[in-house]
Amino acid sequence: MKRRLFIFTFFYFFFTISVTKAQTGQTISNGDNTTVINFPGTGCAYFWTNSNPSIGLPSKGEGNIPSFTAINTGTVPVTATITATPVTGGTAYIANSGDGTISLIDVRTNTLTNTLPVGSNPFEVSVTPGGAWLYISNPDANMVSVLNTTTNAIEKTITVGYQPVDLVVSPDGTTVYVVNSGDNTVSIINTATKTVTGLISLPSFGRLGAIAISPDGNKIYIGSTSVSKLAVVNTTTHSTSVISLGTIGASYGVTVSPDGRTVYVGAGMLVVVNAATNSVITTINTGFAPYHIAITSNGLYVYVTNANSNTVSVVNTATNTIVTNISVYIQPQNLVLSADDGSLYVINYRSNLVSVINTSSNTLLTNIPVGYFPRGAVISKSGTGCAPVTFNIIVNPGTATTNTGTTPTKIIVNNTFTPNGDGINDTWNIKNIENYPKCTVDIFNRYGKSIFFSSGYSIAWDGKYKQSNVPVGTYYYVIDLKDDSKPITGSLTIIR
Repeated sequence: MKRRLFIFTFFYFFFTISVTKAQTGQTISNGDNTTVINFPGTGCAYFWTNSNPSIGLPSKGEGNIPSFTAINTGTVPVTATITATPVTGGTAYIANSGDGTISLIDVRTNTLTNTLPVGSNPFEVSVTPGGAWLYISNPDANMVSVLNTTTNAIEKTITVGYQPVDLVVSPDGTTVYVVNSGDNTVSIINTATKTVTGLISLPSFGRLGAIAISPDGNKIYIGSTSVSKLAVVNTTTHSTSVISLGTIGASYGVTVSPDGRTVYVGAGMLVVVNAATNSVITTINTGFAPYHIAITSNGLYVYVTNANSNTVSVVNTATNTIVTNISVYIQPQNLVLSADDGSLYVINYRSNLVSVINTSSNTLLTNIPVGYFPRGAVISKSGTGCAPVTFNIIVNPGTATTNTGTTPTKIIVNNTFTPNGDGINDTWNIKNIENYPKCTVDIFNRYGKSIFFSSGYSIAWDGKYKQSNVPVGTYYYVIDLKDDSKPITGSLTIIR
């Protein structure tokens, strides 16, 4: 009970009280944990750079900066300058497969603001939660392009599997899952390093198509463009099950409800699946060739494009009945909701138009001309009170210490490690922990779930949970030395 109470208290303080607004700077010592930094504004997306990664913080990233263990093993103070730039929000990114461009639409004014050349056949797009990076599938080139939304430039292309079609960024922003339709695989991209770190092979059930991810990031759902089936993949173990949808159409669009309990699939009809039992709840006859699906943030309404009926169906999820059908233009395929769910953007593949629908009245507001054969679409979030921020983190030399009651013993806790099997930094080593044989070490994921516990620390953690690699990202630790000193807490980042 005492351990549970401490863990609860740790998470409460770590995620609430220790969080500060962006500040003029911090001065700490080697081995100390920095204060969590929240950048200003509401709903703002930030891209930040760090002038001196030697302090234990990567050279760049997005979003707020979590607590990390500072590093300075030298003899003089080290200064790192952090520069955070708000990412322009309220932008819809439309992939135009026919002319190799991305159209940018300001969703506040519903106007086309820019057209960016991005290479051959951009197909589908997905954006990181902070809005700083746009990932674009290129099936003709077997690559994924990475667009920096601050500079509007392609910063990297990543070779993946054969004919990558759809892709999705995990809710925590650490991972991109890419569906390779030509070889029945899913490539796993680490967003920190922008490299492929894994590959999931799926059972053959036709050519793979659309992908969606559960809100907790634990499952991905993948449709087939040739059979009425849906693959369900555990993102930790990579175990896969296949659901037969019982309809006569191929399964194209897939989306998951905000609570993770229901999956909606466009497969000849709109198929409603119970995510807990992997069983079909019901089917809804929307229109001819239901394609992509969007769901409101409160889960009350689902929108379905009917590619060969040139309509969008509005479905009440409580009753699983159609509220209305809205006429749009030729062959609507993808669709995406604005951040406030007030507007629905429908991509009309054969019309080279984006139709904007007012979701309150279910009426067509306007049409926006874009590039040739538009397909993928995503919207980055906007915010208020966003402003550039620059500050310094100064790390003084020295080491963190814990007091045993007699002579202090130095405990040095690394805040990153790379369990990628190359024999270098593959385990999480805690220097001098052997001096505390009665200690306990707890590691938690971002949801507060314990994924590692050790009484003593004779075997260092290898980045696995139940013998499978945990996803790259940030985890949190509690080290109790059992010497009446205060437990040591902080964050730990896994990079592969």
